[in-house]
Amino acid sequence: MQELLRKRRLRFRQNVKGSRDSNYSSVSVNRRTSTSYERIRAVTETGQTETHAGERCDVRDVVRRDPDKQVPKLQWLSCLTADGIEIATRVFVNGSLFQSTAIVRLERRPVSAEAVELPANLLEVAQWLHFDHPPPQAATAVKRPPDFAMHMQWQGAVRALRRHDPWTYDETSYPDGRRTLNIRNDQTGQALSFGAAKGGAFERLSICEKCQSADSPAIHLGRNVIPESMGRTDSVLGEACDWFDMAPGTFDINLSQCLTQDKIPLKIGSGGAWGPREEFVADEVQRRELKPEEILPPSDVLNRSNWDFPG
Repeated sequence: MQELLRKRRLRFRQNVKGSRDSNYSSVSVNRRTSTSYERIRAVTETGQTETHAGERCDVRDVVRRDPDKQVPKLQWLSCLTADGIEIATRVFVNGSLFQSTAIVRLERRPVSAEAVELPANLLEVAQWLHFDHPPPQAATAVKRPPDFAMHMQWQGAVRALRRHDPWTYDETSYPDGRRTLNIRNDQTGQALSFGAAKGGAFERLSICEKCQSADSPAIHLGRNVIPESMGRTDSVLGEACDWFDMAPGTFDINLSQCLTQDKIPLKIGSGGAWGPREEFVADEVQRRELKPEEILPPSDVLNRSNWDFPG
């Protein structure tokens, strides 16, 4: 188990492609802490073996959550070689395969320290979020939704939500030190997602130049998903709004918003299989033109030392 914990403690992934502005299409950094929601709680030998790309591995059942509180039932399987290299994984939801990975090639050889160092400019925000790129609709007669800056609250947690079309900025801070941040451009696919665990320990960071549904840090339900009216209205700060189901037809996500006529969410409810229900309510709304700087992440999010990277 200690070997598996060591292998899972810090994972850095970069996907390389020849793009115009950088050599990277996405980067993902994950750190497991003692309070991580999906931290490893136990590892059980299954007695099963598999072979991938000519490599034999032993299958472990990895317990990441309280088995008595899982709805739906989730199971993580990890296949490790005798020298502790994870070469295959599988995730099951209610007994059905949800996700799997396996190596196609494994080469054992000395690796220099330089080969695994973080590139110097990899966490520079200008490499990923290009605010100077005009939205595709800019040259058309389509009316842009209004910019806004909003402050919300729920049980001591505070949420900052901003829109500078086509960009949105969504940051939440909880009383126990947890933080979440999602910045995205729904038209170009540029996105950044960040999360800190209880006590404020940095836990995950994902940035992509053009996110696809499989690796996007935000909730992606498919481009053809259309919010459905819930048939009820509400009022916040003296302003009327209509409730919509933002994830109709999904079994593990409960996401609803009370939207104004100009599509500003005055109330946001979220929950489901992946977390408890939250009900954020706006206590301040400003309709005004935003500057690109108001969409940038806080400086500490991309600070290399906060992720234990040198330099």
